[in-house]
Amino acid sequence: MNLPGDEVLLALFLVFARVGTCLMLLPGFAAAQILQRLRLFIAFAITLAVFPLVEPQINTAGITTEPAGLFLKIAAEMATGAAFALPIRFLFGALSFMGESIMQMIGLNPIPGIMMEEGQADTTLSAFFNTSAIVLFFALGLHANAILAIASSYQLVPLGEFADFTGIMVRLRDGISDAFVTVLRLMAPFLIYALAINFVSGIVNKLTPNIPVYFVATPFLIAGGAILLYWIGDDILALFVTVLSQVIGF
Repeated sequence: MNLPGDEVLLALFLVFARVGTCLMLLPGFAAAQILQRLRLFIAFAITLAVFPLVEPQINTAGITTEPAGLFLKIAAEMATGAAFALPIRFLFGALSFMGESIMQMIGLNPIPGIMMEEGQADTTLSAFFNTSAIVLFFALGLHANAILAIASSYQLVPLGEFADFTGIMVRLRDGISDAFVTVLRLMAPFLIYALAINFVSGIVNKLTPNIPVYFVATPFLIAGGAILLYWIGDDILALFVTVLSQVIGF
């Protein structure tokens, strides 16, 4: 028979499993530049803040000290936390894809950069978009909305219970689909620009086969892409933040 203190400690650990899994996947919190100990303290502090909202569910959660039952409840909490955070991670991954695609469209793909999240070499524009998006994620308070959404998730999925598997798969499917549809809309001006420039260059190359049109057009392609990025770069980030706030859903 479990003592009341044991139930409280196990419930606190279950809350930590959901919060910790979510923070492990959220942008910014999961950055390699943040010390692991600091990330642990942040997760534990959020757990303590969320726990009073979950405390009324302890008696009905069926918490047990048996390893098999406890493992299932930990797995349920981790699955719920991952289901909430993965669509946000998909959106940031699609933003990185958008930056790399734009670099290819305007002829600047070979320029390497450093990603803020993964720490792997990538294109400069991908690093710029991801870094700017993470800064806006914290500056506009979206991280606080994400924490509030984690706390509110206990109203939909009670402590220690598995969420509807079909609902999780639908959420992940829609998250991937919506992420890439969003970035396709955001980079549409560059896609149209690249198609137009390459179409005109192809026609001119057919009319004057002795002139290396593609080599001559490359500086103009890069300059036009840079001007287009200057004009609409802030709009891209603003629309991305709007979509991000809708994905967080709080």
